Amino acid sequence: MPDHDGRSSSAVVAVYAVIPAAGRSRRMGSAKQLLPYGDRTVLETVIETLLAAPINGLAVVTHTAVANELDLPEDPRFLTVINDDAESQMLDSIRMGVDALRQALTPPDDSGVLVCPGDMPLIDVATVTSCIAAFFDHPDAIVVASHGGKRGHPIIVPLSMLPELATITDGGLAELLTRHAESVHRVDCPTPGVTQDLNTPEDYGGLAQP
Repeated sequence: MPDHDGRSSSAVVAVYAVIPAAGRSRRMGSAKQLLPYGDRTVLETVIETLLAAPINGLAVVTHTAVANELDLPEDPRFLTVINDDAESQMLDSIRMGVDALRQALTPPDDSGVLVCPGDMPLIDVATVTSCIAAFFDHPDAIVVASHGGKRGHPIIVPLSMLPELATITDGGLAELLTRHAESVHRVDCPTPGVTQDLNTPEDYGGLAQP
């Protein structure tokens, strides 16, 4: 198990995280990142969860209108990256987050990058920590949280694979998993939250509040 600085005694490796949260929530009808979840917003909950896990750095990629409304943490591991391109895709935000982490925190070459969308507040610290532990055990694998046989998030990708993101034009992060299917290591999680994101008012209406 890694200690809180994200390292283990068996390998010199670290895990950094990116939260892609620049979507315009067209199906929701309002900014889903700012929807209430308990005493926080949906996106603030995801940020707090990841910062409570053993990660070395976190970049949240969102647009200005959302960033201006967030109560963001004062944590030296935390970066805010602005993506105001309304036509961009999640993969673009992931690339931007990785670039920001490289520039600000200089991740070691043997690091992993954990991706967790900003609309998945049911993912808990224990789940994130289990995925990080699995990556420490399998540092050359793509670690994927799953539930009931269904693939979900978070996903941890070796930093060495991320240059391939520039060659993906369709299929998003799932295309990278397809290309490296033999390297995918699934972590079976007891909570269905790893597969539950928020896209519509019905999704949010069915969300169990804390």
